[in-house]
Amino acid sequence: MKNKEKLVIQLNEQLKSSLINSSLPPEEILALMMKLCLSLMQVTQSNLVEMKTSDGRKLSLKLDTPSVH
Repeated sequence: MKNKEKLVIQLNEQLKSSLINSSLPPEEILALMMKLCLSLMQVTQSNLVEMKTSDGRKLSLKLDTPSVH
């Protein structure tokens, strides 16, 4: 496994552990995750993030440029 992949796995585990052990209510955790996704989108210059939830649903966060009428 490459060093980059190991770092990604390690970061993911740290984030997961922090969220699982957090005293924040679920809606605050979701808000935090959305903020993190927005930061990642800025860094990677992307406009879409999709996450699978534990019950099989998919949460999508997409940035669009508003149309001017």
